[in-house]
Amino acid sequence: MPIPSTNVLPIGFPYLEKKRRTYDHIEKREQLLIISQPAIATSLDDFVVDLATHVDDGLHIVYKPHPQDKRDVMYKDRLRGSGIEVVDLDADLYELFARSTYQLGVFSTAIFEGLAFSCRTLIVDLPGAEFMTPLIEAERATLVQSPADVFTAMGESRGSALELFAPVEPSQINDFLSSLVINDLNL
Repeated sequence: MPIPSTNVLPIGFPYLEKKRRTYDHIEKREQLLIISQPAIATSLDDFVVDLATHVDDGLHIVYKPHPQDKRDVMYKDRLRGSGIEVVDLDADLYELFARSTYQLGVFSTAIFEGLAFSCRTLIVDLPGAEFMTPLIEAERATLVQSPADVFTAMGESRGSALELFAPVEPSQINDFLSSLVINDLNL
């Protein structure tokens, strides 16, 4: 049985909205944020190390490991040896989005959050990238297969803020919940 539209209230993503307001004063820099995830981390590491060998001095690359990434320190040393800044697991992802002009990943849900910070989005063609096909088809992200593709895509003008989460004021949520309680109690 469908839920009546009068009983549906999109609440957005209040935490994300709060973080956007917190960091809205931060100026973006020529920075590429790498969004890692355990399922494809080794393949993504290989891609990023190759990418780093082609980067000019103007681009800063920041690698954000996934919070559940339990790999040993060797990968960090390998990435650091390539000139990539590897941030701590507990680094504030939202601050990194606010500072970054670009983000690169495969199918992490964090990519959607980066879009809310106007990060120009690059999806590496690795297993799982097919889950991002709707973003690619909507021209909100670009599929890349090589470092050369990354630099070509960075030169394109995609990546305005994407409102995926309907902003709603807390008072609207309170009013809606109150109405449910009142209706349920037949008051």
